[in-house]
This record gives sequence, C-alpha cells and structure tokens, in this order.
Amino acid sequence: KREARERIFNTIIKICQNTPYNIIGIASHGNVMLELLRKLDFINQEKLTNCEVIKLKYDKDLSIVDRFTTIY
Repeated sequence: KREARERIFNTIIKICQNTPYNIIGIASHGNVMLELLRKLDFINQEKLTNCEVIKLKYDKDLSIVDRFTTIY
C-alpha cells in the first residue's frame, strides 16, 4: 500500500506540474483516493462514500482544501 500511495501521489504531482490549466478534475476509484488522502495524512478510515469530492490545491506541494459528499 505504501508503494501504491507513492505512485498515486507522484502521478498527481506530475499532472499538476505538466498541465497548462489552473483547475483540473481527476476521477478515480475510491481506494485510489483513499490512499492519496492517507499519504497527505488527511484520513484514517477504511472507506470513502460514493461520489465523494476532494478539492486539492497544488502550489509546489499538494494539500487538501475541502472534502464533501454529493447527495443525489
């Protein structure tokens, strides 16, 4: 899991560094997002709810801005 966390984190950093856009959207499976949140020391739980939205900010480092669940 630690190696997966590092790959996920590094991939998102590369995307942020190589895009000309200020705002991007990334969709993923819950486990991928869960490992990213663990890497950022933001979460210590086993599951995320469906359709959860995590707002991140990249400014030479990746940080959590907000987290919320959409209800349909």
